[in-house]
Amino acid sequence: MTDNHSAFFFFNGEKIDKFSLPASKLLYSFYYGGSFFETIRIQNGLAPLLKFHLLRIKKAIDVFSFENFSVSDFELHLAQILKILQNQGVNNARLRVQFFPIEKAEFGKNYNFFSEVKVLPDNYFKSYFEYDSVAFYNQCVIYPDKYSAFKSSNYYRFLQAGAYAKSQNELVLIKNSSEEWVESQKGNLFFSLKGKWYTPDISAGCIDGVLRNFILNNQKELGIEVSFKSLTSKDLMLIDSLMVTNAFRGVMTVITDKSETIKLADSRKASELQQQIENLISLDAIS
Repeated sequence: MTDNHSAFFFFNGEKIDKFSLPASKLLYSFYYGGSFFETIRIQNGLAPLLKFHLLRIKKAIDVFSFENFSVSDFELHLAQILKILQNQGVNNARLRVQFFPIEKAEFGKNYNFFSEVKVLPDNYFKSYFEYDSVAFYNQCVIYPDKYSAFKSSNYYRFLQAGAYAKSQNELVLIKNSSEEWVESQKGNLFFSLKGKWYTPDISAGCIDGVLRNFILNNQKELGIEVSFKSLTSKDLMLIDSLMVTNAFRGVMTVITDKSETIKLADSRKASELQQQIENLISLDAIS
């Protein structure tokens, strides 16, 4: 049995020791943001939402001008990881894959990928996360472009917003250049306004989230209808419910706001939808 603090590392699909990857292979990407990463939930030995992860990886490969991405090769790599975890008696894990150019001279010609698999406790996904306060980060502004939809190594806006949070239970909202609140430090925003659900459009600068796309593709099954709209300052005192979606962490709800910056008329609505979405994610993993 592998302990809950274990991790496995792979370079281009080959299992490696933690310290055997030369830092020089990653430095250019981290300095200039010329790479992107994907974080995949492994739950009960399966990878839910995989179809949506693969779609986003393919989009990012195109935007970052990498070539020769093979979906089948990546699926074989994932199957290898799941087999290793199964043999180790591991049910839950976090898989983070970094795609980056081989070196500066070959940017846009090909890429490498580095995978880190972190083992998680068996009860990790059994509890839902809730926020009890909301803060607004004004020091970082998202300027929408073709790269803002992806989790690139130039990830400072989320790191800064995360550091701005006064506690683990504080949700920090991030605005775009149009003074709209379009994202949080943990994922995409969904909010209910006058009984209707909304999420910011990708063109507003938010991440092209995997769980966000899963929800948009399953509106009928969830019994909701979602329209595209960014959260404005005027909306803050009018919204009924607020939640954040992240493919790895799942749905995170705001149950109240101690700072009273926003008023939530019916936070239960988000909590009920949270349960429905998690149930649907479980079915997606089985299928």
